[in-house]
Amino acid sequence: MTDKDQTSDNPRGRPLWIKLFLGFNLAALGLFILFEVGSSLMKSDEKKEQLQRQAVSDIHEALKRNPEGFDYTGGLSPKIAYTIDSSRIDEWVHFRFADGRLTRSEKIAKDSRDWDIAFHRAKIVTNGGATAKDGSVSVAAIEGASIDSVVKAPGKGYLVDQATDDLTETMNPVLDKWYIYDFWRHTLKPKNNVYLLRTSDGGYAKFRIKSYYCGVAPACYTIEYVYSASGSGKFTGQNAS
Repeated sequence: MTDKDQTSDNPRGRPLWIKLFLGFNLAALGLFILFEVGSSLMKSDEKKEQLQRQAVSDIHEALKRNPEGFDYTGGLSPKIAYTIDSSRIDEWVHFRFADGRLTRSEKIAKDSRDWDIAFHRAKIVTNGGATAKDGSVSVAAIEGASIDSVVKAPGKGYLVDQATDDLTETMNPVLDKWYIYDFWRHTLKPKNNVYLLRTSDGGYAKFRIKSYYCGVAPACYTIEYVYSASGSGKFTGQNAS
């Protein structure tokens, strides 16, 4: 057989053994990439499951620190630290300051007067205005204040919830941006504000958001507050801290 004949059987001029060698290496490379990608995905899933388990544990531990069985309706509370788990995406958590009552529902309890403020992940609304037309809750903010420095609620500056362009949502201008967003870490840090809230039972509450996280779990608020049944908005007296 001449060289010309060999070239006609192998148009690219490569011997068969080279083609087999290249094919084997390409197949091996493909298997290696598939293994590495699959392994990475498995590790990613394992990491997610580990974080989810840790988040559940962190929330559970934080909730155990909540005070139990208190009711300051008609009186003045001490300063209370309370953790509210709002991590479920299909649930609103409603909170009443007078007795720390929590109620949960798929939608906002618009027809109930037994709550003051409601949480849904990073969103906070109140029992009044566009959110609950029969509610009487409104809220103001004092920027850069400590909770202990506020001994009396201000007489003005309170806002109720408002409608938004999204007909399914409402917002309160005071609470809508309660956080500072860290672009690099993708975390939320509460602003250094004290919020004053006219409660649904005619009293007042002053509160601040201490944290949005319980360990690794987001949407797990820890708030610090004082409730006063006094219509005057005073936070001083025998029971105050």
